[in-house]
Amino acid sequence: MTKKRIKAIFFDFDGTLADTIWIWESIDERFLGAHGIKVPADLKSKIEGMSFENTAMYFKEKFLIEKSPEEIVDEWFSLAKKPYEEEVLLMKGAAESLEKLKELGVRIFLQTSNKESLVTPVLRKYEISGFFEKMFFCQHKDRIDTYREMLRETFSSAENSVLVDDAPAALEAAEKAGLTTVDVLIYKSEKEKEKEKKLGFIDYFIDQSLEEILPLM
Repeated sequence: MTKKRIKAIFFDFDGTLADTIWIWESIDERFLGAHGIKVPADLKSKIEGMSFENTAMYFKEKFLIEKSPEEIVDEWFSLAKKPYEEEVLLMKGAAESLEKLKELGVRIFLQTSNKESLVTPVLRKYEISGFFEKMFFCQHKDRIDTYREMLRETFSSAENSVLVDDAPAALEAAEKAGLTTVDVLIYKSEKEKEKEKKLGFIDYFIDQSLEEILPLM
């Protein structure tokens, strides 16, 4: 990474900068439970990297939900609003890493499949909005073109850019687009960590704190 002279870092939000995965796991249980459906063991791997709209379409088709994708997304966001406003914590080392990267002159961007209405209150609460030069919301993180378009919009080169994310599908797409990839393993199970460390498209791993990215600069 140091040989590439990193100039730009694209951070994911959920599960990367903020500890929110537990919220969506709870919502999946509540939403599917209300329809008499148990959460499948492979659900997380099936939907990771998808936009919320695509995820809602998957739920509708897979579980035969008699609601429109728009109604499904609205219900999810209604359930998520209060936890995001009151309970979300930043991942360990998140604020410190952003501050140090800014001092180093690295351009910092946010890219997330989440909606602005949920993310920005958390950023304001922890006073980290100002670290981001540009924010990309409602992204299809599992698509190669998503990263190519972000590079174009930010005038960044793939060989000098990094994606920091916790979703293997997103990291794989970014790697195919030419970016260096960093997988956030904080709070993942030992089984998940072992599995992801065997994936060939991930360059670096963060195990305990986002500050682990700093020596790579």
